[in-house]
Amino acid sequence: AAELTHLQLGEWQFVSDVPCALVWDLVTGAVRIDVPRPATLRIGTDKKQLGKGEHDLSLLHGSAFATLIANIPALPDQPIAKPTTDPVALNLHRATWVREGDLDCLRFAANDHWASTGGDVLPQAKAFTVAAWVRPERFIAKEESARTKISCQGIAAKWSVPDNRRNWMLLLVHRSLGFWASSDGGLTQVKRAGHPQQLEPGWTHVAAVYDQGTVTLYVNGKPGKPTVVGPIADAGGVLTLGRYQSGYPFRGLQHGVRLYDRALPADVLGTHAKAGPGSDLVTDATPVFAPAPLNAPPQAIGGDWQPQWLRHAPGEVRHLAITPDQDIWVACANGLLLGLHRDGAAQRVLHFPAEITSLCAAPDAETQQEVAVLVGLDNDEVHGLDATGKRLWQGKAEVHPTYWLKGHWRAPWFTDPKNCHGVLALRFIRWQADAPAEIALGRACTVELRRLDGSLRERVAVNWGDRATLAEGVVKDGSPMLVAGNWFRCLRADMQQITAKGQTAGGVYNRLPADYTRIPGHGQGFRFPVLADLEGDGKQEFAAALCGTWNDLTVHDAQSQAPKWTRVMGPWSRGARSLISGLSAGSLGQGNTQALAATARNGWLWLFAPDGALLWATRPGPSAECVQVAHQQVVAGFADGHLRAYDAQGEVQRWASLPGQVTHLLKTSDGVVVGTSTGRVVSFPASNAPTATPHPEKAVHVAYNGRQTIAQPLPAEDGLRLQLFPVQEGDGVYAGKAEVAFTGPGKASFRLGTREIAQLTAEKPGLQTVEL
Repeated sequence: AAELTHLQLGEWQFVSDVPCALVWDLVTGAVRIDVPRPATLRIGTDKKQLGKGEHDLSLLHGSAFATLIANIPALPDQPIAKPTTDPVALNLHRATWVREGDLDCLRFAANDHWASTGGDVLPQAKAFTVAAWVRPERFIAKEESARTKISCQGIAAKWSVPDNRRNWMLLLVHRSLGFWASSDGGLTQVKRAGHPQQLEPGWTHVAAVYDQGTVTLYVNGKPGKPTVVGPIADAGGVLTLGRYQSGYPFRGLQHGVRLYDRALPADVLGTHAKAGPGSDLVTDATPVFAPAPLNAPPQAIGGDWQPQWLRHAPGEVRHLAITPDQDIWVACANGLLLGLHRDGAAQRVLHFPAEITSLCAAPDAETQQEVAVLVGLDNDEVHGLDATGKRLWQGKAEVHPTYWLKGHWRAPWFTDPKNCHGVLALRFIRWQADAPAEIALGRACTVELRRLDGSLRERVAVNWGDRATLAEGVVKDGSPMLVAGNWFRCLRADMQQITAKGQTAGGVYNRLPADYTRIPGHGQGFRFPVLADLEGDGKQEFAAALCGTWNDLTVHDAQSQAPKWTRVMGPWSRGARSLISGLSAGSLGQGNTQALAATARNGWLWLFAPDGALLWATRPGPSAECVQVAHQQVVAGFADGHLRAYDAQGEVQRWASLPGQVTHLLKTSDGVVVGTSTGRVVSFPASNAPTATPHPEKAVHVAYNGRQTIAQPLPAEDGLRLQLFPVQEGDGVYAGKAEVAFTGPGKASFRLGTREIAQLTAEKPGLQTVEL
């Protein structure tokens, strides 16, 4: 449409105050608009100011814009202009890609809605696995099927009636999962298998594992009884989703459909089912079929700080840890642990029998060779993993025997300290420079010292409390000491020194300046310990937060333990949660000194000089949840999902808006990794580093086999690895080179605006370079 100002798309109205040209690609779903002069575009209640030139509407954020783009392929009776013949790509026959929350889903809304691959998929297989998340709109009751003669809904099938090429079908029979298999390609030799568990409304994970004539069905990770169905006909044929090719239509949503050419083990399917929809099915096998929308909607991240990569973790992010190889480990709700490669690629998902209460990664390569990751659980178990996630050993923390005294437990109010359970803190400590590292494990009233093989060396009784913090301090001869800080229920906070021999001493880092009067509060404790050379004189300082109903920030000389300064943060009466929520030290590019940043749950962010002077403070919004001084900037995460990077003067340099509360921040070698309450794990580059796309409308666009991106790497499973090396040459003009590592046959094209500037074609895997 060359002179378009108004268009009705279902319930959405597209209105422009300037006549414009609109290009709508029915294959990819992309919508491009070309305006001759600056214009105001309105879709629903959202408005967007557009500059002169061409714009890709799929890049615009906002609820109405996102909904419009997601629903464009859903217009009724729109034919597919160019059906694909790719065996691992989908042709949509009235089925549509929709965005359901954060999930890309196939929607089957009527009896004639279905999808099929462009060619034969897995024509011959002695073993395979098909898995999917399904959310049926309705179940077919037996009374209804007696009337309509339809009792089933096809999920995924290789079952073509017209050409008599029947292989297998995964389907719903009323409210149960079923599997049909044909050994002769016809109907005379069909065997059936079923699962005893009935499906409930909502998302359900279903899978069928076929191996050498036997099929096992899974519903939400629970296997049914293996059933012998015999060999399956090697008849070829396309894979059909949403029905078999002439009937049994599925009504509802499908997400994460995967087909593998081998039988996946039960623990992999069980872990994936527990993780929930949106998680990755992490396995050593590569799926032969994994559909994805050609026009994948942009990630719901606002702001001018765009991520390097984003992963959907299997639940709320509770802890983050990074190994010496820069691999990321993510502890999530429900006892799930996700291992990520430094580029965000998922490596492994592990399921533990209880909630993960602590997580720690090896501090150096030497220690990592013995054990790479420590995982502490709420049931007092501790697990040691290698760099690949393989479990090396596991142990069980216990209450120290000295707490049982003359027939009762020696603890406040004479309660059983075993009721305060969970491995609350983990860390590695090296007592001497030439000695191997050891593991320190903190429990409510016990600290255990373990060797790297997990064996127990010492169990130390410490002051009883309902929190435990482990930190590293410095003794007078300069060697490390272990500091255990407890959070008392009704007494003042205390920190204890623990020696390599398991001996304890109280009052560590507990002295206060002469002009300061302690105000003890109910439920105080030491949190967020930081050991750093704040003054840049080669001597370390020990900083910690004294939190509870009264909150202070204290800094001591690490070796002499002499108090240096204390800052009063004030009272807090929000239950057990402390006012201070994070503490971090780091350089802001001003000599050898380091600044100390602190966040609070009343929204404040403070930055202190090494001598305790307040450099600046800001309160940009609701609760500030975490902070990291990284790459010469202060990065803070907030409860409303905002992430902000500040410079040394307190000015915001970059910001991003994430779905859900920011729960954790982790400093990496090239930026920060963020975890959220909605299970997002997002990597952001160092905000003061040059970016490849400061002006998205003028950036290099890359199209690879129909999928588009803007100067960002595509996942390896898409068949392409891309790296741009931009050099700015004037206002918004970039030159340089791109390295494209093809992992299979494909084409890549580069364009600047509407002008194509380069093309690459690969017939086999390999690295190619192109000048831009």
